[in-house]
Amino acid sequence: DFEALSNYMPEIKNKKQGDPIRIGWAGGKYHVDKLLEMGDVFKKLHKKHGKNLTFVIKGIDEKNMVSDKDKKSLDSLKEMFESSNINYELHGYTKSGDWMQYYKDLAGLNLDLFFAPMKNDPAHEAKSELKYLESSFLGIPIVTPSIGGHKHAIKQGETGLLISPKDQNKEFASHLEYLVSNPEERTRIAENARDDILKNYDVSKSSEELAHIFREQLNKKDSFKKKKIAA
Repeated sequence: DFEALSNYMPEIKNKKQGDPIRIGWAGGKYHVDKLLEMGDVFKKLHKKHGKNLTFVIKGIDEKNMVSDKDKKSLDSLKEMFESSNINYELHGYTKSGDWMQYYKDLAGLNLDLFFAPMKNDPAHEAKSELKYLESSFLGIPIVTPSIGGHKHAIKQGETGLLISPKDQNKEFASHLEYLVSNPEERTRIAENARDDILKNYDVSKSSEELAHIFREQLNKKDSFKKKKIAA
C-alpha cells in the first residue's frame, strides 16, 4: 500500500565510492543459522573495507531471544562479528501485525544494501519475493539466491543481483563486493527496482489480480461440480 507508506519511503541515495556503507538483513530469530553460515562473507568484506562497512541485523535482540537455545544463537552471532572486530548492529523485532511500523523501522536503519540468504530446499523454494519488495521500498539493491519468488521477480543485473543457490557464500562475497565498490550500480539497480514495485506491486493492482485468480478457480470448481452431477 504505497499510499499509506508514502511518508516512510526513503529517497534513493547517490553515494560516492569510499563513503560508509550499511549492509542490511531483516528476519527473525529462527533464521540466525543462515547468518552464522555467512561468517566467511562478513570477514572477507570486512578485511577489504574495515570500519567503513557495517552489517545491520533487523529482528534479533536480547528481548526476543529468551530461551536457552535463542541465547546461545545470539551469543554465537555476536561472537562471529566481535571476534573479527567487524562493525555490526542488532535491531529489535517489530511487533507482529504492525506492518506500517515495520516499514518505518526498516527505513530508519538508513541502509545502502540488502542481502537475503536462503536455504536451497523445497520450503524456501515456496517462499515469496518479500525481501525484494522490502529492499525496493527502501531504495536499495538486493543480493539473494535464485530461489522461490525472487528468481521470478528479480531481473538479473537490472532490479537486483541473483546468486547461485549451491555456492552462496562465494557469490554473496563477490556480488556484495561489486555493489559496495560501485555506487553508481547501486543507484541504477535501486531506481529500476523502485520503478518495478511501484508499477507492478501496488496493492490496488495486486488485489485485482488476486481476485481474478480466485474467480477463475471458483468458476473451475463450479464447472467441475456440474460435470460431476451430470455424470
